[in-house]
Order: sequence, then C-alpha cells, then structure tokens
Amino acid sequence: MSTILPNTITPSNLIDYSRWTIDDTAVVETEQELRVLEASSDIINFALRRFEWRCYKTALDNHTQIGYNTINDKINGVGLLESEAYSEWLEDFKTTERKFKRLISIKTLSQSQYDALLCLYYFTGDFTKVGTTARTFDLTKWIIDKKWDYIASALIESGYNRLLTQPIATIMMLGDYGSRTERALLRERGLQILRKEYPALTDKVARQQAEYIYYAETKRFLPNLTQARKRQIVTIANNL
Repeated sequence: MSTILPNTITPSNLIDYSRWTIDDTAVVETEQELRVLEASSDIINFALRRFEWRCYKTALDNHTQIGYNTINDKINGVGLLESEAYSEWLEDFKTTERKFKRLISIKTLSQSQYDALLCLYYFTGDFTKVGTTARTFDLTKWIIDKKWDYIASALIESGYNRLLTQPIATIMMLGDYGSRTERALLRERGLQILRKEYPALTDKVARQQAEYIYYAETKRFLPNLTQARKRQIVTIANNL
C-alpha cells in the first residue's frame, strides 16, 4: 500500500532562496504583461538540450520518434537534418507556448516565472499541479497569489522527476538556466549516436534514413555501403 504524503507547503518546508545569488535580477523580478512575453532563448535551449537529435526513426518511451522528439509524418521520410529537426521541434514548442498563454490566468509576471511555468507545461502537460501518486501539489492559488517561493518549493518537494523540477525551480527563483548546450554540439552528439547505432539497426527505413542523413550532414558515407547505394544517396541529395 502506497503512502500518501502531505501536499502543503509550510514555513518548515519552504525553501529560502535568498541564500543563493540571483543570476539576473531583471529577469527574475521585473514583471511584464503576459501578452508581450515570449519564451526566452535560454528556456528554449534548456528544453531542447533535454533531447538527443536522432536523424532516423527511433523507438523511445513507448513511441516512435525522429529528430528532437518529433512525432509526425516525417518519421517515414528520408530522415531529418539537424536544422530540419530543430525547426520541427521549435514549431511544436511554440504551439505549446500559445496554448499555455491561453490557459494562464495572471496578466503580469517576470521572464523567469513565465519561462519556468511554460517549461513545466511543455514537459508535463500541466502547470497548475505537480507531483506523483504519493503527493501532488495544486499550484493554482499560489500562481494567482504569485507565491513563487511556494511554487518552487512544491516543485522540489513533489518528488516528480527532480532532474526536471529542480532546474525549473532554480530558473523561476534565481534566473539560472544552467549551462547552454549549443546546437553544434547536439548535432555532433547525434552523429556519434548514429555511427554507434547504425550497425545494429534492423528497420530498413531507419537504416536508409541514417545512411542518407549522415552523407547530407558530413559529405561522407557510412562504412560498407555498396557503390550502387552510394550513387542512390548522392542522387537523393542532389534532388532535394
């Protein structure tokens, strides 16, 4: 039988963020109207770097995806260049942001508060609550009352994926988005994954996607391809 834990924040478990230095006071403390706020480049990078670029279709987390966690008709195409994968991902992220702005009830908040709640919504599908079966915190009233330290404390205390909720709390309270990972590095990591996984790929479409995208990104061929396959890849590249 699972244990149900208290789902309230009190002075005894409220985290005192004044112990740490705010990275950018303007980002954390300057309120703006919701209508003019947009996801910062920092939160976009924070969200993106939680994914790996896969140029070929891959079964992960009980679904088939491609690129940066894209699930659409591109799965069975020729594959996704890193630039194409980023465009697909960003379009999905911005669609989620538009939904978020329609749902949030407060009209002013700071950039870090906006980014944090948006990120929570993007990854969990809900910015009004956080938790597990053992404990779930309702954030609604704290958002309305702008009790950001209560929200940040609830994120930490919830027990839900602390690799996600702890950084989101830090963004909200301190404007600290962590170290950036530039797309050039994400691209190189993706190519490394491709080279490692390609020999074991059994799906014909995935193998063909890996072969084409590797050439399109590097102008080199994966090992052991026939001359006929190499000519086919070059033809595809010249026609796209």
